Amino acid sequence: MQLFREGMEVNLFSAVELVSLVLPHMRDQKWGRIISISSIYGREYGGSVDYMTAKAGLIAFSKHLALNLAPENVLVNCIAPGSIDFPGSTWDRFQQNNTPEVVDEFISRNLPAGKFGWPEPIGETVAFLASERADLITGTCLNVDGGQSRSLF
Repeated sequence: MQLFREGMEVNLFSAVELVSLVLPHMRDQKWGRIISISSIYGREYGGSVDYMTAKAGLIAFSKHLALNLAPENVLVNCIAPGSIDFPGSTWDRFQQNNTPEVVDEFISRNLPAGKFGWPEPIGETVAFLASERADLITGTCLNVDGGQSRSLF
């Protein structure tokens, strides 16, 4: 149970706390962008139960906020990355701790693009959602996963 609580704290409650700190200013200025990083595993099976639950909660929290804050020009969205590789990541460790055959099998079964994702597309999506060009996008969760997710929603 402690591990579950810690997972919720790291992956959901920290985001809720951060939003509570910035939201009064955004409401006062009648403009704001809140962009949370969820996961494709907030929409479908994968990862630990605390991670999946927290990421699903983050998507629901964001949708609820979006619908309530849209009249105040505070837009709220999520990004759901797939398997993103960077130094020190879970996927970096996975590749280091498994044989090339195991890694290749994972990639062929799970990553239609034939490779792990990388951080820059996530950052570019955040930049777009934070811009004036995205001023009609709120309450959505965009997958940035190279086709990895299986969910239709």
